[in-house]
Amino acid sequence: MRTPSGAQQFRNTVSAVQTDPKTGQQFVVITDPNTNETRRENVEGATQETPSQRTLREVGQVAGESRARARTTRTSAIKADLGDRNRQAARSQVPLREALRLAQSADQGLKGSAKTKLARLFPSIDVTKSAALDSNLQRLALDQLQGFKGPTTDFEFGVTQDIVGSAGDSKSANIARLNSLDRAMWFARREAQQFNSFAAQGNDPDTFVFDFDEEVKTKKGTFTLTDLQDTAVENNMTIEQVLRRLNK
Repeated sequence: MRTPSGAQQFRNTVSAVQTDPKTGQQFVVITDPNTNETRRENVEGATQETPSQRTLREVGQVAGESRARARTTRTSAIKADLGDRNRQAARSQVPLREALRLAQSADQGLKGSAKTKLARLFPSIDVTKSAALDSNLQRLALDQLQGFKGPTTDFEFGVTQDIVGSAGDSKSANIARLNSLDRAMWFARREAQQFNSFAAQGNDPDTFVFDFDEEVKTKKGTFTLTDLQDTAVENNMTIEQVLRRLNK
């Protein structure tokens, strides 16, 4: 094609799509071969990741993966600790439970097989003296509670410290200690359940705090864990005993 003056006119050329390294905006360069003038024309709605954005994303991915691995490792460690602690406490609780049951007859004096069994369980304790036996069983109960950790156990530790047994009421004192240990075990299991649920939601395991306000539904209404514990302690019961009464 020629202009009236006789000069030949050429069509504009369009470059391949390019990406602005700063903004990610895609564009083409249009060149007028007749004047050698160029202009940039953005491709509407088309953007790409810039090199700096890609770098930040990749760094973020690496950091995120690292945090996820660390969280998984930490969660596994806490779960293992909770499991080991509860299993160890359960194992060591067996002989003390048996001793407390045997000692429930201490107010009338230990005789025969009960005395023999207690002597085998705790050879260092003089089972023939009720006062000494009561004092030692209180200490053993406190030692057992230290096998658990957490605020509920701290509370039960104080409860057990306040239980005073004597030759006249050893049976009731030892039943109270046994129930206190049972409550500590129940709350230890509940703590593990709460933690597993908390971790399953992707939360930071190190921010876990036992929820005393967790609600438990029963036939007689909904009660918090604190309500159950207070009721159990006040009435010298285990948590399971309280729940059975609430579900009648």
